[in-house]
Amino acid sequence: MSRINVGCLDQGHEGIEFCYNSIVHSLQVAANETIPNRCTDFYKFWWDSELDDLKELSIDAHNVWKQAGSLSLGQFTRLNV
Repeated sequence: MSRINVGCLDQGHEGIEFCYNSIVHSLQVAANETIPNRCTDFYKFWWDSELDDLKELSIDAHNVWKQAGSLSLGQFTRLNV
């Protein structure tokens, strides 16, 4: 892990920027060395095309609800939608 020279803070804006970049770099190195990498669908092995379709229907229904002014259940029921 790299060391951060806090003396750079005495060098004004450039020193603060250098110190910030050193901290960000150190955090990225630490994350890369300690957090396991997995493919995006590793944790959702059970997800299938049927669930994709249901998710799309849910998003569509949510968008209709938002376009209707985010009606409450009572208002929505009175519209007989």
